[in-house]
Amino acid sequence: MPEWDGYDFNRLFTDFDAPVLIENESNLAGLGEHRKGGHPDSDPVLFVAIGAGIGGSLILGGDIYTGATGRAGELGDLRTGLVRGLELESKAGVHAIVKRYRELGGRGSADAEIVFQLAAQGDTAAGAAVQQAIEEIALALVNATSLIDPARIVIGGGLAAAGDFLLEPVRALMEPHLLKVPEIVASRLGADATLHGGIEWALDRGSEELLDQVNSG
Repeated sequence: MPEWDGYDFNRLFTDFDAPVLIENESNLAGLGEHRKGGHPDSDPVLFVAIGAGIGGSLILGGDIYTGATGRAGELGDLRTGLVRGLELESKAGVHAIVKRYRELGGRGSADAEIVFQLAAQGDTAAGAAVQQAIEEIALALVNATSLIDPARIVIGGGLAAAGDFLLEPVRALMEPHLLKVPEIVASRLGADATLHGGIEWALDRGSEELLDQVNSG
């Protein structure tokens, strides 16, 4: 995160008489959706959080897959062009949707949720702003699917509330480019996904530590 590089997080937790674990919010949300959101038999699962930014996580073999440097699943960083600043997040995050809506003549202090509602009601500017975001999201998911081959894609974050108004056109745009489009569903846990994932992840780490102690003792 900006301004946090090199910060000694241990200073924040010196008063805690217990181990303190830190993990990425999207990673925990993906784990929560996989285990507690009704997807335990799907492997792998790609979780995509679309809100103020765009994040994601890959759940592989029932656990978070972080990759070599901890950034696996970060869909918001996918490039939409070879010029700096052309990441998916800058084209399809909620701020980008609202900005595009205003550039096209939209009025008022609408947020992304309202822009989606206006688009569903036939507002031209809102419809164009939403369509651009949907196309960018669909392209990113086509590329991610070609690389990862997920059994299921779970869409979370604030825009998951748009439901099929978001998911159906994304599926339709993906179909011509893939042999099989994975199941794409909205988050079932909503804002609680991260909480559930955090509990599951902490229990896993605690169990691993206990097992290590037993084996070494």
